[in-house]
Amino acid sequence: MCGIAGIISPHEARDVAGRKMLGALLHRGPDGENSASFVSERISVFLGNTRLAIVDVENGQQPLTNEDGQLVVVFNGEIYNHKELREELVRRGHSLNSLSDGEVIPHLYEEYGLAAFERLRGMFAIALFDKSDGSLILARDHFGKKPLYYSREGGEVAFASEVKSLLMSRNFAPSIDMDSIALFLKFGFIPAPNSAFKGISKVRAGHAIRLTLGSMTEHKFMSYASPPEPQDPAPQTSLSTESTELRDQIDRAVMKTIPDEVEWGVFFSGGIDSALVAESAYRQTGCQLSAYSIRFPGSTTDESLIARTSAKALGLNYQELDFPTDPTVLIEAMGSSFDEPNADVSILPTLLVSKLASDQGKKVVLTGDGGDELFGGYEKYFMAMRASQILDTKAGNIALKFSNKIAKRLTPGGALTEHRVAEMLGRLEHGGSPAALNWGISQNYLTDSEIVRLLGSDFQPQGPLDRFWYDSSRLLENSENSAGKLLDSDLMIYLPGILQKVDISTMTYGLEARSPLLDFDLYKYARSLNQNRLFTRDYTKIALRNLASESLPRDVYQAKKQGFVPDRLQLVQNSAGKGIRDLLLSRDSKISKYLNHSAMVEIWEQLEQGKNKSRQIWVLFVLAIWLEAWTE
Repeated sequence: MCGIAGIISPHEARDVAGRKMLGALLHRGPDGENSASFVSERISVFLGNTRLAIVDVENGQQPLTNEDGQLVVVFNGEIYNHKELREELVRRGHSLNSLSDGEVIPHLYEEYGLAAFERLRGMFAIALFDKSDGSLILARDHFGKKPLYYSREGGEVAFASEVKSLLMSRNFAPSIDMDSIALFLKFGFIPAPNSAFKGISKVRAGHAIRLTLGSMTEHKFMSYASPPEPQDPAPQTSLSTESTELRDQIDRAVMKTIPDEVEWGVFFSGGIDSALVAESAYRQTGCQLSAYSIRFPGSTTDESLIARTSAKALGLNYQELDFPTDPTVLIEAMGSSFDEPNADVSILPTLLVSKLASDQGKKVVLTGDGGDELFGGYEKYFMAMRASQILDTKAGNIALKFSNKIAKRLTPGGALTEHRVAEMLGRLEHGGSPAALNWGISQNYLTDSEIVRLLGSDFQPQGPLDRFWYDSSRLLENSENSAGKLLDSDLMIYLPGILQKVDISTMTYGLEARSPLLDFDLYKYARSLNQNRLFTRDYTKIALRNLASESLPRDVYQAKKQGFVPDRLQLVQNSAGKGIRDLLLSRDSKISKYLNHSAMVEIWEQLEQGKNKSRQIWVLFVLAIWLEAWTE
């Protein structure tokens, strides 16, 4: 784990700027800083990293090269299958000089070119400079666990793990990208390749890009797969076999992520995903495993009782903190730590639990991230599937005229409100898809009309949103059925936003988070499961719940999903409410320079009239505190 940064320039050596970039990443790599600077075919190159030493602690310094030094690499993350790849490379005649997991990267690229990245298993953001043609290759792991930004400004190419580092490459303050802000107001984060700033982009998950000083090409190496269509329920013997196979797959994924040389623990909620990860780790290692969690006193979303029940059943050293009644310190940390606005309210407890684990000397934590996206953990999937099936008929056009009535029938109550379903059904008139339905049902923070009022009548959010849907559909074209598109739309677009939250929150405290369930081989297994082993109208994560029933109490494996979150409405109305109101409604706040002040007042007044506008208020507040921290 580390931070990486670099500059490729046709001008003079950029060592001073490069070292400034690394200086902005010291929190990501407190155990050392290394770099290389050289000239190749009249191109000045600076590559560097800051290191959190976990694998080959004594050695493993970067940059790394192949035998003749033509390929130079810096990378952030861990390559879990590096031992197998090392053996293969040695058989092919390569000479490797350390036990570093990253040393396999330049040699593997020498053998396979861009196809090398799909052979890697783990989490990674890679920068590789090829002296033979002066090209820079940037690659990001299959699911986007590690962040990677780049810019092409002033005739140069620069890259970094975080925007704050990238800004040091030219000491410039780029302007806010309002198309990206529109996406944020809609979805609560900014999906790749967009970023919050003009001239700065994110590498997409599961992609590699080849950059020269005058060109850029993108290569997708992540292959999405679809689950089989629903069949009759499998007999009991098949379910037993399925649980055995699934346990074996999870066991292998967990063991890949357990470090050999540093202290580690697990993030633990009341959900079955983190519980299955902890159970597997404890059973296979026999270690006294520390599990860290947060309690939300008085909140309807609190899962601490279930978490304690689960931890006791598994024999874990369970530790929890109470979420503070006044989270001002956490909110300030959220504004300063995050390169881009992210409205996921679970950022706050994730920052808190990351500090708890770090303060106890842990360098690595395992998480349950990815279980919902791999195994169908959201009730919205069934809603979107049914909507797609209804509308994929001759009566589809007629159905669109009655979207409100359809929404009422599709919505069982609870988190999915009728107006959110209805709005997305209406979007089908503009060329929707099952994936678009999925996103519209779950990820609408603000409606199109609200965004227009906030950004001004001259701004049309349909433009960036249409481009977003088009790009999403193009990247999911290999998913063969609606269920595959639904699940993979979250994997490709939504999950990297969650992983960004976890990466930034943990790295703020020099902690590495690993996600065993986001193992590519486990992903392929999950997609081989019959659709009705993933979700139905009444149940989610059916295969995982069946497995969990063998080791966890009934109260745990049958519990309804809550999420590791404080109550957003309580935050808005109670302790933090006055600060939120003052910031949003002050004409002197920076958000008033970008959004229509009267439109924000209108939303706040609706909250005061008793309407639950906490979702809309929160996304605006996150943008406001981010703008305060990041703009002049």
